[in-house]
Amino acid sequence: MRGLRADAAYLRSLLDSITDPIVLAGHSYGGSVMSEAAAGDRDVKALVYIASFSLEKGESTAELAAKFPGGQLGTALHSVLVPLPGGGTGTDLYIQQDRFRAVFAADVARPVADLMAVGQRPITEAALNEPATWTPPRLDRGR
Repeated sequence: MRGLRADAAYLRSLLDSITDPIVLAGHSYGGSVMSEAAAGDRDVKALVYIASFSLEKGESTAELAAKFPGGQLGTALHSVLVPLPGGGTGTDLYIQQDRFRAVFAADVARPVADLMAVGQRPITEAALNEPATWTPPRLDRGR
């Protein structure tokens, strides 16, 4: 959860080690990552999005998350400045613990959601704002 292209490259390296057909499932930002990683991989037979993001080329996860009325993720984020390896600073984002369940895990039992909130890993602001370079194919169901 450090950068869309970097995270996708990491996943793609794993996919490249698999010689059998692959079905990828992604949750939340994981959908953005798996879409990028699967681009052009003939072994990937299906992408499964579970409460996840399927971006259009040029669209970012943050942009899609804020696109529709009712989204609360943006206002629930807590920013923490962190040093970058090459110098300078970046921003890690956490979901505010008191809003975590309502915004991210409303279907999860409170004790479990509370534990998830405490143990969450941050995502970088850059990762949420990095645009997709590929749009996954959509099924045309004749609608």
